[in-house]
Amino acid sequence: MMSFRAALASATFLLLNACGADGSNPPPSTSADDGVDGSGSPAQPGLGSGGAPPGQTPTGTNTGLDDVPADPTIAPTGPSEASPDPGGPLEPPAETDTDPTGSPSDPPGQTLPPISDYGARGPFATRTVNNTGPTGQYTMFRPEALGENGFKHPPTTWGNGITTTPPLYDELLNTIASHGFVVIASNSATVTAQLMTAGLDWLIEQNDAAGDLSGMLDPTRAVSIGYSLGGGAAVETGKHPNVVTTVSFHGLTGNSAALHGPLLLFTGTADNFVSARQFVDPTFNRSTVPTFYATLTGADHLRPLGNAGDERAPTIAWLRMQVYGDPDARRFFYGDDCVLCQSPWTNPQTKNWQ
Repeated sequence: MMSFRAALASATFLLLNACGADGSNPPPSTSADDGVDGSGSPAQPGLGSGGAPPGQTPTGTNTGLDDVPADPTIAPTGPSEASPDPGGPLEPPAETDTDPTGSPSDPPGQTLPPISDYGARGPFATRTVNNTGPTGQYTMFRPEALGENGFKHPPTTWGNGITTTPPLYDELLNTIASHGFVVIASNSATVTAQLMTAGLDWLIEQNDAAGDLSGMLDPTRAVSIGYSLGGGAAVETGKHPNVVTTVSFHGLTGNSAALHGPLLLFTGTADNFVSARQFVDPTFNRSTVPTFYATLTGADHLRPLGNAGDERAPTIAWLRMQVYGDPDARRFFYGDDCVLCQSPWTNPQTKNWQ
């Protein structure tokens, strides 16, 4: 039986040949039910929550992908445990002004308690909601309790890598949710910007609809994140008027010239599938917004799977800095001794940076 690593490598090779060397010819759009069967379960082989029983979230790093069988079917179904509250109550939102694009002006209207470990779970316990979103073909990762002390949660859209589905990123997406974000992820194994945008639009609509998300979201501070195929789609989705920041893990080339909020790009020195020179560099070069381009020494294309390894903490720091104005998170990105300026990171690049 083909290993998951080999299957993903094969699918990525075919994708890159279809896209062309510079990623300029993206695959055709797909419907929202791609990659799922009639029950809403992934039709493509997926990875469960790191071998944990349903309803639980693994606490360690997801490793040993070569040993993962080709057809695991475990999917999270219940609440996940979160780390203890790092200290202090959540601060309620304040009134903010908006600029002509609809994005909120600085400073952010609400903050989170300070933390020291940006790779750890945040103050919110989380849970996973299956078969939700447009046509019921999405998965949601969200705080268990919403709106505490008037807190408004940033809506976030996630894009999978090709052949993969949301359970493969269970720990990463639950960690993001534990810092207050409500994440909607298409179940498609060939995700597109259209699917990501549809999920985000649906999520924003829930703020004004009857249900437990009603009045609980901050639609002015949406986020777009993705990996590989979904990384390119995330950059395309980042032009959405409500998106204030975008993150692309080892992503295909995206239309960064259309962004209006800061961009974080990741690649690895051992990523030979979606190489930096052919795919990530063009996204960086075309960007006209504040952009940080981070390169992890020794990281191959599969590094973002599971809990994203060393790329998880900078992601949380970026989101907290851009969305909540977390001053301590700046140490990852600013100064000659910034976290991403030191080993195991190499060759940090910035543009339009202040």
